[in-house]
Amino acid sequence: MDIHLDPAALSAWCRGNLAGYWRSWLARSSRLASRAGLVALGPWATVWVVGGVSRIHHTIATGEIISKEAAARYALETFPSRWHRVAGEALRIRRGEPGAGYRNPLARRRDVLAFGRMVVADAA
Repeated sequence: MDIHLDPAALSAWCRGNLAGYWRSWLARSSRLASRAGLVALGPWATVWVVGGVSRIHHTIATGEIISKEAAARYALETFPSRWHRVAGEALRIRRGEPGAGYRNPLARRRDVLAFGRMVVADAA
């Protein structure tokens, strides 16, 4: 099997994924009364979105591919403190740790979607 190492192509693919797939999913999820909007209420959507967009952001920044858990840690280390609550929640859920950073799933969903939009815009 051939492995192609082309940092420019990898970065372009990542930016395209954020601009296409993720931007579209975040837009669909902004409508609560939709399938994607309801999915975004669940705790695992926090891991999926925060981990997913942070992984891609990290790859654009470094050329390295990391796990979703490492991506949540990257979010805590990289993005302003405004986003630490949602990144910490993603890490807690991913690790299966007890507790809750959010008492209200609507508030968590709001922060998850806002975080996703911020990361997509930052990587553009």
